[in-house]
Amino acid sequence: MLIDIAQYVLIAVLTFFLSSYIIRYNSKIRAKGIKGAMRSQTAVFNKTRVFNEPSHIKKELVSQSQNHIQKHMLQVMVIENNAYWIKDNIFYVADVVEGSVRPDTARQIDTSSMSKIEIDKMMFILDKLNGVKE
Repeated sequence: MLIDIAQYVLIAVLTFFLSSYIIRYNSKIRAKGIKGAMRSQTAVFNKTRVFNEPSHIKKELVSQSQNHIQKHMLQVMVIENNAYWIKDNIFYVADVVEGSVRPDTARQIDTSSMSKIEIDKMMFILDKLNGVKE
């Protein structure tokens, strides 16, 4: 019986000293302030952003040469015997003879006299030339 009481007293004394040490240690830390503590949601997000972004999605880098190509090159779509392209926001069509575009036959496309089917065809070509994905 005496041993049981001694064990309880020993445990109580150890618990008292341990808890008082933890309380004093925490009060010292609060008094100093924790350097680099993340106190806002933005700070937490910025620290963990690397883990939140999928690694398989890579941002497409645009180089100076790609900018030059986009400014000075023309995308042409050939359907049947006609070539279609866009230049200065104007939609053009020209005849194709033996795989070569004849620039002297180039003309602007006028959609005011087209049927619904022809307009749908032009919209499809326009989407493909602008790189719209379905």
